Amino acid sequence: MIRLPCSGRLFGASLLAGLFFFAPRPAIAEFDPFHVPKDRFREKVRRVVIRPFRFPVTIPDSRLLSRHAMRHVTNELERLGFEVVDPSEFEDRWRRYSETLGGVFDPTTGVADAEKYRLAFEYTLRDLVNSQEVDAVVRLSHFLRVADVGSDGVYLWAAGSSLVWEGRWIPDRIGIGRVWPQRVHAAWLGIEIQDASGQVLFDVGYPLGWTRIYMLRGFEDFPPEELYTEETIDEAFNRCLAELAE
Repeated sequence: MIRLPCSGRLFGASLLAGLFFFAPRPAIAEFDPFHVPKDRFREKVRRVVIRPFRFPVTIPDSRLLSRHAMRHVTNELERLGFEVVDPSEFEDRWRRYSETLGGVFDPTTGVADAEKYRLAFEYTLRDLVNSQEVDAVVRLSHFLRVADVGSDGVYLWAAGSSLVWEGRWIPDRIGIGRVWPQRVHAAWLGIEIQDASGQVLFDVGYPLGWTRIYMLRGFEDFPPEELYTEETIDEAFNRCLAELAE
């Protein structure tokens, strides 16, 4: 199964904007998403809170899909035996501490002040640990990267979307040649879990589906309304959460 770690540097204007772009490490055949032994993880993490998550507004029905994603992950975590604190508990505290610090993001550029961001997160997490007995924070992410599609054309998409160029599946033989993309962009969904000290304990991503194919004659986009559906989002997050099953 193809998975990558989802951690990386924030590229965006707001925590609540929900659009995160990451530069994950290269794919590893047998990637272990746990940064600590799995048995120790289960002993250490029992009660979690999910950080607010938003798909970018360019995605159709982004608000509805964002709420669905958080609700689905909450249900799955509970099914796996975790206690999940309502995401509003994180959001309310984050807003309060951000305002106390005079705002974390520059109102003109939208760029976060690194020190204020760190402090706001630290204060929020400390408050949640003391008031809600939270062991860890779960962060959902959406990011884009170039897909390393094998020469056999096999790639595991949550959306189950085959590569298509001008109505033809890729790879496909046309005359004596073979149609093959120069570059394939893909959307991924990821889950990262940090403990109360900020240490990353679990970090994994799974491909939702291809978003754009570049060919010699141009490019072709996959319709976002077909790529971003409740079913495909559930499948991608389920693949990530499967690693947490005992």
